[in-house]
Amino acid sequence: MSVINLIRSCPLFYELYDEEIEKIVSKCSVLKFKDGETIMKEGDNGSELYVILSGQAHTTKIVRDRPLRVGELKKGDVFGETVLINEMTRATSVIADGGGCDVLLVDHDSIFKLFREDTKVFAVLVLNLARMLTARLRASSRAITAMHEKTKKAA
Repeated sequence: MSVINLIRSCPLFYELYDEEIEKIVSKCSVLKFKDGETIMKEGDNGSELYVILSGQAHTTKIVRDRPLRVGELKKGDVFGETVLINEMTRATSVIADGGGCDVLLVDHDSIFKLFREDTKVFAVLVLNLARMLTARLRASSRAITAMHEKTKKAA
């Protein structure tokens, strides 16, 4: 199965034609990670985002000097995307799970070259990024509200 078929349903690439996705993917590389291998480390600087092509991973955040598992990632999920809005420091670590995973590495410069070469594709990617971040913000807000309610009941 081609990489385009694998990422066609990825939210970052919604509303793009196969040829437009191919333009992006042709400048990317595929990396393979074994179970337990760190893909991205909290606190490190980075200039790339990733799309899980196969397998799964999880995210961790250091809390009180210990890693706390905070999220799960599966095929089609995007992570590290805040590099597109000028945030180069990684907020979480991402570790391959299960049998490991394959990821598409998308370099920051490849995306921003589209600004000059194909403004429509660039605009769609930025709009999709805004949609993804908005959905994550809403989910975080719901989780915080639920924790607050749980804490109030316990008190």
